[in-house]
Amino acid sequence: MILYLTWVFNWINDLMSSYKEMVNMENLNFITNSARCKGLTQVESLKSSVMNTSDVIRRLRTLGKAHSGLQRLVEAFVFGYVTYHLTQTRYRMEDLI
Repeated sequence: MILYLTWVFNWINDLMSSYKEMVNMENLNFITNSARCKGLTQVESLKSSVMNTSDVIRRLRTLGKAHSGLQRLVEAFVFGYVTYHLTQTRYRMEDLI
């Protein structure tokens, strides 16, 4: 479970930072590097990262079902971490509304 939490923590940050980084023409980031390594466009890399992150969140939710307290913690973590990124001006999410 710790491995999955680590992946989700990193990947959510990569996803939520990607818009700001693309707008600012920052090319040293996970989405761009992944696209280059895999021969994908940035949009394809972004979509792949979204799918991978969603898969891991589903795995965490499945593992969390073993204990109701753990399930609540997983949900609170994912919700809180995404909310944090949505509400911080540095990520420029208001541009997308």
